[in-house]
Amino acid sequence: MTHDREDFPLSPPEDDGWKTVSTKNYEIPLRDGAVVVIADFKDLVPMGDGVACRKALYRRDGLEVAWEIQRGVPECTSVTLRAEAAGLLTRDLHAIRLDDIRETVYSAIGIAAFTPDGEEYEMSPAEARKAANRAASRRTVTDERIKRVAEIHRGAPEGRRTAAVAAAFQVHERTALRYIAKAREEGYLHG
Repeated sequence: MTHDREDFPLSPPEDDGWKTVSTKNYEIPLRDGAVVVIADFKDLVPMGDGVACRKALYRRDGLEVAWEIQRGVPECTSVTLRAEAAGLLTRDLHAIRLDDIRETVYSAIGIAAFTPDGEEYEMSPAEARKAANRAASRRTVTDERIKRVAEIHRGAPEGRRTAAVAAAFQVHERTALRYIAKAREEGYLHG
């Protein structure tokens, strides 16, 4: 069987309908006008029961919220809020709902998971939202963590101990208080 040169063109047609997509800084426009930017599609890390892109950025109306998966947990690493003409008000800061933004980001970029047979599949947006919330709320209180809580607590000045634990583990004050109570219960702290 012989083929004409036209059967195997050396260069692609001018518009073949395909678009080259970069794996870095890929933008996903959302219906509400926001944009989610994925730092690198190839940089996948474990998150909860699946895998997702390590870094993502949410942008909307002068607001930028950066997310990074650290130790399997999606964490907010920065929030930037730029004032429009009127300046920033306290209510502008209260309107930033990080949990909602996290759900939006991870349902937009997707989370890959595996079936019991090892087949890869992508979670639906609703499944991805639930998986992101589960991963964010899952902070295993290991013996190692409790020992570290005790070290930080003992090393901090009186009156700043809870804040030191909260800052070290990037948790709210009430979570830091639970960690401290657990360290006392396990005998790593006295008094």
